Amino acid sequence: MKRKTKIVLFTIFMIWLVMFSTDYIRAQEDRAPLFAIHTGSYDDGGSERFTGLFYMVFHVQNLDLEQGNVDYGYHVTFWFTDLDRIKDKVVDSTEE
Repeated sequence: MKRKTKIVLFTIFMIWLVMFSTDYIRAQEDRAPLFAIHTGSYDDGGSERFTGLFYMVFHVQNLDLEQGNVDYGYHVTFWFTDLDRIKDKVVDSTEE
């Protein structure tokens, strides 16, 4: 590859890395992502899906008869992960 092409690819990768890192850190702090776009809402208590470039952020909420609306926070995953898989992982880990 030419030097110019390598520089362009490296720059694109670094921009993606900054976007992903920012959204990941915000999810760890239980805050909404900056760069991922809101792409869906679910009727399960208010869960939301945000889609970024090659990643997704889920804001998982669940309607519980005993506790009301339970907020499980924001979770970053790779593309092609559905909400049910995230909910199984998150809800099971908090019940232990």
